[in-house]
Amino acid sequence: MQYDASASAKPLQCPNKATCARLGHAFKTRGDLIQHWRKSENCRFLYKETYIPPAQHETFTDAETNFGAQSEVDSTPSPPPSPVAEPPARSPSPDPANQRARVEDALEDDPYIYAIPRYHPPDKSIPRKKSYEDYRAELANIKKKISELEKKRKDPSPISYAPFASKLDWEVNRWLVEEGVSDNAINRLCAIDGIVKNLGMSDHNCYSIKKTINQLPAVGDGWNRTPITIDEHPTSYNVYSRDILSVIKHLFSRPEFKDTIAYGPQEQYADKETTSRLYNEMWTGDWWCRTQVRTSFVDCRCTVIPILISTDKTQLTSFGGDHAAYPVYMTIGNIDKETRKKPSSGAWRLIGYLPTGKFDEDGISDAAARRARFRLFHACMGFLLAPLVKAGKDGITLVDPHGNSRHCYPILAGYPSDYPEQCLVCTNRQNVSCPKCDTDDFSINAAGAPRNAAETLRILEEAGECLRLSDAKDLLDPPKLNFISEPFWAKLPHCDIHSIITPDILHQLLQGMVKHLVSWLSLILSKEELDFRFKALPPIRSCRHFPRGISVLKNTTGSEHRDIGKQLMGCLIGKVDDSVLRATRGLLDFLYLASYKSHSTETLQYMKDALNLFHANKNAFFRYGGRDSASFDYPKLHSLQHYIQSILDFGTTDNYNTETTERLHIDFVKHAYEHTNHKNFIEQMIAWLARIERVGLFKSFVNYQQNGALPLPKRVTTRVKHQQVLALHATVFAVEHITKLHDIPTFPADLETFFKALQPSLPRPTTRSVAPTLVPTPQQLAVYKRVKFISADLQMDSAKDIVDVANATPCKPATSRSAEVPARYDSVLVDVDDVGEDAFGVALYRVAIIKLIFSIPTAARQHPSSSVRVPDPGELAYVEWLDIAKSKHEPSGMFAVTRARRNIRHEVILLSRVRRTCHLIPQFGDDTPRGMNYKTVLLKQNSFWLNNYIDNLSFQTLY
Repeated sequence: MQYDASASAKPLQCPNKATCARLGHAFKTRGDLIQHWRKSENCRFLYKETYIPPAQHETFTDAETNFGAQSEVDSTPSPPPSPVAEPPARSPSPDPANQRARVEDALEDDPYIYAIPRYHPPDKSIPRKKSYEDYRAELANIKKKISELEKKRKDPSPISYAPFASKLDWEVNRWLVEEGVSDNAINRLCAIDGIVKNLGMSDHNCYSIKKTINQLPAVGDGWNRTPITIDEHPTSYNVYSRDILSVIKHLFSRPEFKDTIAYGPQEQYADKETTSRLYNEMWTGDWWCRTQVRTSFVDCRCTVIPILISTDKTQLTSFGGDHAAYPVYMTIGNIDKETRKKPSSGAWRLIGYLPTGKFDEDGISDAAARRARFRLFHACMGFLLAPLVKAGKDGITLVDPHGNSRHCYPILAGYPSDYPEQCLVCTNRQNVSCPKCDTDDFSINAAGAPRNAAETLRILEEAGECLRLSDAKDLLDPPKLNFISEPFWAKLPHCDIHSIITPDILHQLLQGMVKHLVSWLSLILSKEELDFRFKALPPIRSCRHFPRGISVLKNTTGSEHRDIGKQLMGCLIGKVDDSVLRATRGLLDFLYLASYKSHSTETLQYMKDALNLFHANKNAFFRYGGRDSASFDYPKLHSLQHYIQSILDFGTTDNYNTETTERLHIDFVKHAYEHTNHKNFIEQMIAWLARIERVGLFKSFVNYQQNGALPLPKRVTTRVKHQQVLALHATVFAVEHITKLHDIPTFPADLETFFKALQPSLPRPTTRSVAPTLVPTPQQLAVYKRVKFISADLQMDSAKDIVDVANATPCKPATSRSAEVPARYDSVLVDVDDVGEDAFGVALYRVAIIKLIFSIPTAARQHPSSSVRVPDPGELAYVEWLDIAKSKHEPSGMFAVTRARRNIRHEVILLSRVRRTCHLIPQFGDDTPRGMNYKTVLLKQNSFWLNNYIDNLSFQTLY
C-alpha cells in the first residue's frame, strides 16, 4: 500500500476495514464495528454463528486496558479482516510540529485494546502441567547417581542439586564451564591436595565433570550431522541440525517467559474512537490477524506460533584464514521484543550450521559453483525446516508457561537478514532485483507490484521443465530469478516468502544509506573540512566523540555510523546548499522514525514524508559534486519503500532488525570457536554449546526451586518518568575555593541572592534600628562532579530507560603520572516554570550550561546564635543561561542557541528542574575558525545549534 504526502494524500488508517455481514455496512474501523455489535443483538448473533462454534460463544466486551503481557485470560484477536481497501481522500495534513506533538502524547498514553471473541483459548480437557514437570522427569532418569547423592546429602534445604553433591559443587562446576576454563587447567585445579574434598566436589577431573554435565537434560534429542548432496555433484556436505519443533516447544513453555508471552493478535489504538492505530509488538501487526483467521477455519481453537529465522555466514578468524561458519538462528514472535533482544534471555536459539563448501574439488566453473551453492543452501534449509510443513498444516500440541495445553500452528513469519541473504532466500538475482517487488528502477520513489510466492514457484517449475538453457533463461530473465528446482519454502503452509522478508536497519540504513551519505558529503565539503568539524564538537555521553575525525575510520561498524549520523547535520549548516540539508534531513528523519519502538498511523505518514523529502532533494548531491551521476540506483535505497508495509504487518522494526542476530554471533560462533583446537571445529563448537545450554537450563531450574518465582523481571506497568541520581557522598569545599576552581567569579553573589530568598518570613522588628535575623550565607558547600538522569521511554513501558550524565568537573592539572584532564561543563535542558498548556517541543525547556552541582550542608542552614533555620532546598545547580530562537532553521530542522555577548547570565536553581543533557553544535559558518577546540568550545563560542538527533528522546521532543 502506497502513501502520498501531497495535498490529495490518503490518510494512514487501519487498512483492514470491517463490514457487518447482516447489514452490509462498512465501518471506518474495527472498533466501530465492535461497538455496533454491542448495540445490535441480531448482528452479534450473526457474527457468532458465522465465525465461532457454539461451544466458544462468549460475551462481547470492550476492554480498555494498559499494554502488557497477556495473562491467563488473553487479550484476543480481531475478527476476520475484509480485503484491504484504499481509505478515502483527505485534506492537507496540519502543521507537522503541532501534529507531531499530539502524536507523541498519544504514544506516551496507555493504548486502548479491544477484546473480542477469542480464537486461541487453551484446551481445558488436558490437565495442567506444573513448571519444569518434564524437566524433573528427565532429571530423574539419572537414577543411580541421584539416589546415592540424596542419601549422603546433609543440607537441610529442600532444594536438590543432584546430580551434583551440593550447592557449592554445582556452583563450582557451573563456573568452570561458563568461564571457559581449559581442560588442563581444570585437571591441575582438581589435582591440588584437598580441593576436591574441601569443596565437596563429586567429580575429581575434567572428564568426569563433563560427563556429569552431559547427563543433564537438554533441549530435544541433541544435534545430528546429516550429509546433503545436490544434483550430479559427487561431494556430500554436512549440515548440523537439531529438531526445530523441540526448540519451539522449549521456547513456548519456558516458565521464565510467563509474563512476556502472547497467544494471539491484538489491535491497539491511541484513542478511544479507534482513529489512530498503534503498531509495536509483533502481535499488533496485521500478518498475525490474517494468519490467525486462516488457521482458525481449520481449527477454531488454535494458537499461531510465528517463527523468525535468520541466517548469516560469518568469518571465524579476524586476521586472515578461511574458517567460516553459517549459523541458523530461530525464535518465536509470541515472546515480546524486549525479551527477544536480550542475548541473556535465551529467546533466540541456534538450530543449525549450514555447510560452507566452495565446490572447488568438483572441478566446475565459477557460475556452476555459484548455482550449486544456491541449491545447497535451499536443500539444507529445506531439511532443517521440514518438520514445519506437517506442523503448520495440522498443528501440534504445546504446553504454555502456565501449564495449559494449546493446539499450535508454527508458521514461518519473518526472515531477518541482509540483502544478499534475502536474494538467496527468495531466489532473486542480486543488485538487479528486489526480493519483495518487481521494480526495475531502484532510484524512483515508488515500489513495484508485490512479488507472489506462488507465481515465483510457477516460473521456477516451468524453467525446470525446459529442455534448452536458452528457453529457461527467457523465463527467468524478466522476473530476474535464479533457478532453484525446489526452494525450501515451497511446501511451508501459510508462507509467502516475499512478504515476510523484513527491513534491516543495520545494513540498509546504517551500513547502507548513511555510509553513502557520508561519502557524498565528504566530497562536497572535503574530507579535511568535515573531519575538522567533527573534531571540534563537544563530547556527550550518549554519543561517540571522534577526536581524530571520521575519515580515519576503517571497517566502520553500524554503531559508528549511527554516532556519525547523530552529529552530522550540525556540521553541514552554513557550508552546503539548503537542498543538500533537506535531503540529509529527510534521510536522517527516516532513520530515526524507522527506529521508533511504537508507531501510529500518523508517525507512519511522517516516515513517508521524510522519504519524499529526500527524493525531492537528492539531486542536490549530484549538482554540488557529491556524486558523478544523477542516478541513485541503490537496492538499499529502494528497500526503504517497503518499511511502512512491514511495520503494518509485523510491528516495529526492532522486532526483526539484524542488529540482534549479529550480536548472536558472539555467543554462538565466536566464543564457541575460541574453545576449540581449530580442527573439526564445528563439532567441537556444538559440543561446547551443548554443555553451556545444559548448564543454563539447570541454572534456571535451580533458580525456580530457590525463588519460587522467575529470574526474568516482569513487565513494568508504572514507573517514574524522570529520576536523578547523585553520588552517595559529596566533597565539601570552601566557597572561595569553588569559585577559583570552577572559574565562576559571580558565584558568591548569586549564591547570596539565592540563600536570602530561602530565609523564613520573620516578624517585622519594632524599631528600625533592629535588622531582621538572617542566617549568614554558607561558606562551605557539598560539591558533586556529575548527575545521572534516568528518563522513561516515551513510547513503550517495556523498553529500557534512557540514561545520560551531565558533568560539571573543573580542569585537572597534569601530574608526573597522568596528562591534563580538561574541564567539562555539559549543556542541559531545564524545565520552564510558567509554560502554557498548548506549549510543546522545545518551548517546554530552556538551555543552560551547568557549572556546578552542589548542596548546602545542614550546619550551614542554622543560625549560629538563634533558632532561625533555613529550609533545605535539596540539591542545587549553578547554570549559565543560553537563549533559544523562537523558530527553527527550516532546511536543517534545528533551533539556534546563542550566548549573551556582554551580560552573561548565571543563576542558582534547583537541580530537580534540570531534565536531561542536550547537545550543542557550534555554528561553524562558511569559514570555520581553526582555533576551535572541543575542550573549550562550549565556553568560548557564542552561537550553537540545538542537536535534535543526538538520541531518540531528543528527536521525539526537540521540535
